[in-house]
Amino acid sequence: MDDAQNVIRMFLTDDPEHARALASQLHSLNQERRDTEAEIVKLVLAECASVPVTDDQSALVFSGVNWHRGVVGIVASRLVDRFCRPVFVLSEEDGQAQGSGRGIPVFHLLDALESMPDLFTRFGGHRQAAGVSLASELVPEFRRRLNAYAGARLTPADFQPQLLIDAVVGLRELTTGPAIQELLAMAPFGFGNPPPVLAILGMESPSAPVVIKEKHLRVHLRQDGRSLFPKAWNFAGRAADFPMNTRLDVAFSLEEDTYGEDRGFANWAAVLRDVRPSPSDAR
Repeated sequence: MDDAQNVIRMFLTDDPEHARALASQLHSLNQERRDTEAEIVKLVLAECASVPVTDDQSALVFSGVNWHRGVVGIVASRLVDRFCRPVFVLSEEDGQAQGSGRGIPVFHLLDALESMPDLFTRFGGHRQAAGVSLASELVPEFRRRLNAYAGARLTPADFQPQLLIDAVVGLRELTTGPAIQELLAMAPFGFGNPPPVLAILGMESPSAPVVIKEKHLRVHLRQDGRSLFPKAWNFAGRAADFPMNTRLDVAFSLEEDTYGEDRGFANWAAVLRDVRPSPSDAR
């Protein structure tokens, strides 16, 4: 789906019209990528609906004919989030399978691949992400060996989603004093320096969430008379997790946001990570 050159040209050009044309083109390409990614995820989940993932599958390998190789890594990440297992997604074409894998924190993807180098024409990566090329006829054997390798090292507890909380705070702590700026000063965030994950316990949802673009939610949360409007990306399927008149425990990270005033704050926004009923309100 194109390359990075047009991004560079867009930032370097002195011609506003040319910049707008490039931005429009990049937007269209990004939407195409998202649509392609969503279609592959849909195909995989349809496959899993007919042949469900079982407890004895410790690692997963999915493959399809002519799946776009530019998005298979992103698809693997989505499926790791869904199944809490190491996942490889491969595209098969002309007798060859190529693709990418993503892991879970307790599993080393590259070590797994190095235990079976005879299967691959090429492979490489690191603990959390890797790529492979192999003959299509060897995909079932790759699936079998990867599952066996993972099964010898992972336990059912490793397949349970976990979110590590760095601190439990009150909304008043975030909206008064220097706490926000001190946290944002820890940026830039990324692999090796993830953004702190905070939790606020016993929040209320004073109004029903609003679905945006069939994917996201606009959520209003409140504690002690103060409001939080976190970005709830890809939470549309969890709208029922925000019942009114129920106490909720909410996990989120922070990011700088020049449009933060839209959510009640000058230069920051909360990004929702997870939500659950508070224990006292759990049914």
